Amino acid sequence: MPVVFVAASKLPTPFAQFTMHGFLDEATGREHVVLSLGEIADGAPVLGRLHSECLTGDALFSQRCDCGSQLEAALKAIAHACKAEDYRLKLVIERFVLSELFQKR
Repeated sequence: MPVVFVAASKLPTPFAQFTMHGFLDEATGREHVVLSLGEIADGAPVLGRLHSECLTGDALFSQRCDCGSQLEAALKAIAHACKAEDYRLKLVIERFVLSELFQKR
C-alpha cells in the first residue's frame, strides 16, 4: 500500500510561511507531514531535515530532550537559507502514534 497525499495548507511560523503537506501510509495508518518552503518539485536537490515527532519536547517544551530546540533551529535555518540564497527547501516531520512512543520506552 502506498503513502498517499491527503491535504495541504499554509503554515505561518515566526520564521517563514511554510506549506504543510499531509500524507497517510495506508499500510500502517501512520500520518506524515512535510513542511516545504520554495519550489521543490523540479527534481533539483533540496536542503532537508528529517525530524521525528516528540510530543513532550516539540509541544510541551520538556527539558528532558532537545527535540523542540532542534526543530526550532531547523525551521530557522531553512527560512534563513531560503531568504538568503533562494534554495528550494523542505523539512520532513515524521509523526508517530502516541501509543507507539510509550511502547518503545
